[in-house]
Amino acid sequence: MPIHCKYCNSTDFRISRLRMKDLARLMIFHYPVRCWVCRERIYMSVLQMLRLRRDEKLRRDNGLNVNKIQPS
Repeated sequence: MPIHCKYCNSTDFRISRLRMKDLARLMIFHYPVRCWVCRERIYMSVLQMLRLRRDEKLRRDNGLNVNKIQPS
């Protein structure tokens, strides 16, 4: 079940940078992410963040593969 942004209802997120104030949230396994659409910062569980990270890596790898193709 995808997480929705509470500000714009989007399901597109990226991993946000950690800040000192995030340490307390990390202790309860919440990780900061940022919405691609409205750029608001929210927290999701670490397991969801790991899935997001895997998906970002796949997108990045697929993008690199596309760029490596030389036109004939």
